Amino acid sequence: MTEKRGTATLAIALCAALAVLAGLVVSGGPVRSRKEGRDDDRLRDLRQISANIRCQAEESGRVPDAPQMTDLCPSPFVLQNPETGETYRYSRVDDRHWRLCAAFELPDRIRLGGEAQFDARNGCLLDRLNPGPESKFAPMDQLEVRPPD
Repeated sequence: MTEKRGTATLAIALCAALAVLAGLVVSGGPVRSRKEGRDDDRLRDLRQISANIRCQAEESGRVPDAPQMTDLCPSPFVLQNPETGETYRYSRVDDRHWRLCAAFELPDRIRLGGEAQFDARNGCLLDRLNPGPESKFAPMDQLEVRPPD
């Protein structure tokens, strides 16, 4: 009877160990978790830079040639990946669009909401200056002026 209990206990312990191992394989374990965390930090940095670029563009009416701290757009941002020291890459596409790129470790898991898009193949955040609100008023030359009755 004791031998059966020992075998059963060993079988349960083996099943538990296999379940833990399978969980680590499926989830990626702590190595994947650290990669995801570093990618989240990179994406946060790109979003902060993008917010600064948007602020500058809204003030000037065009996307700047380079992100920079100004009196009107003082929000702090970093231009280098603190993990690798690599400089984030910025390019002005045109007066309303820009691209910010970084070396992501797991780019295919990045999902964005809102106006910005993410190019996983190149690790780039693609953003744009939103158009201003359309005027609700007709131009003056389209109004008919009538004298009072």
